Order: sequence, then C-alpha cells, then structure tokens
Amino acid sequence: MTAFLIDMTGTFLSQISYVLMKMANFEVEKSQKNVATNCKFILAMFCVLFGGAIHVVTLPFCPLILLSTSSSFAILMSTGLAVMCLKERISWFYDSIAFALISSGTTAIVFMSKENETQLDAQDVKE
Repeated sequence: MTAFLIDMTGTFLSQISYVLMKMANFEVEKSQKNVATNCKFILAMFCVLFGGAIHVVTLPFCPLILLSTSSSFAILMSTGLAVMCLKERISWFYDSIAFALISSGTTAIVFMSKENETQLDAQDVKE
C-alpha cells in the first residue's frame, strides 16, 4: 500500500508538471520569449522527470493492477488541477459521464484481476 501511495505522489507530480508547462506556454505567448528559459517550464521538466523516476522505482514493490489504476487517477487529478490553476470550466454533463466510465473501468480492472500471485520460474516462462 505504501508503494501505491508513493506512486500516486509521482502521478501527482507528473500532472502538476503538465499544468506548469501550460502556464509557461501562456506566459511565452504574451512575451514572445523562448519557452526553455521560462522558470515554470524548467520546474515542470524537473517534476515530470522526478515523477517518472518515482514510477520506475515503485514498480517492483506494488502489484501492477494497482499501478494500472494510477492512469485513471491521473485524469481526475489533471481535471482538478486544470480547474483550480488554469481556471478551466467543467462541462458537467460530459465530464460526469467520462468520470463514471473511468471509475467503472478502473473498478472492473481491479475486480477482474487475480487475487493471488503466482511465482514463475524460467522454465514456466519459456513454455
């Protein structure tokens, strides 16, 4: 469970980086400067690299079924961050349908997965 929470932190950092990149692009459009020299863009690059590193580090310590659900949480996180930080609006009719489908798909993945892990040796994998 700890590995999953750490992975969710990496997912959150990745989603923050996308919002920071969009904010940096908005600033660059106004000033006509290079985006690579913008502080928000540089911070976003560090966030996405650190978030990706967290994903890689947590892979051996968490079941892959739980890690696969982090992508659905990422969609919800990015929507929430876009509303809070970028002042975007939610179209409740369409977005609530999308959220319901995402949640039901994630729940189905978890419920249909095997509950016990099987240990395979080299001979089993070869076959």
